[in-house]
Amino acid sequence: MEKKEYHVRDIIIKREKIVEIEFMDENESPIHNLRYVIHLPNGEKREGRSNEKGIARVKITGGDMLIEVPDSKAIIPIDIEVL
Repeated sequence: MEKKEYHVRDIIIKREKIVEIEFMDENESPIHNLRYVIHLPNGEKREGRSNEKGIARVKITGGDMLIEVPDSKAIIPIDIEVL
């Protein structure tokens, strides 16, 4: 199995404390149905899959978080301040 690289192209904070994460491949194409796990600062996890546009929408609390992409073994650290 070929190992793919993933990156987060954009993180948008909505007023409702919802994060939109856009998963893109190395060619800047959206990755749909990508499994992710977000590890929140309080120990909780948010799991799901990206939609047909490569976007995941997740309710968050802010702070240091990790986005894990289990199928690729990638872990992406992020720090989000919710205003």
